[in-house]
Amino acid sequence: MKLSSFVAIAAVIGGSFLIPIPAEADQVTDTKEKLIGLAAFAGCKMTRHGYTVEQARSIIDDGIVSMNAEDYRVWMDSSKVANAVQLFAKAMNDQCTTVNTSSPYLEKAINASHKATTY
Repeated sequence: MKLSSFVAIAAVIGGSFLIPIPAEADQVTDTKEKLIGLAAFAGCKMTRHGYTVEQARSIIDDGIVSMNAEDYRVWMDSSKVANAVQLFAKAMNDQCTTVNTSSPYLEKAINASHKATTY
């Protein structure tokens, strides 16, 4: 995921890799990246702003519904996704609105996201 895309995702929904792949696969990757960003935003809110698990789950659930992404719920429970979400949540700024580009977690988060979104 390119950094500028994650910035938009962290603000709760963004872009995708610029990899020459079929449009349908690109749409799947884009949806998965958005869901990782959404979950990272919720996780950041929990760790930095005292949101409860229920509040974070509500953010994620509302996002899944608004994106019509119900089919991705099982995928979101995978360990690869959890790793990417944790790393991006750690890489976000204190307000949870964007990533901190100097974060030591950012490169690892991008790599973990790529692993989680590819088949």
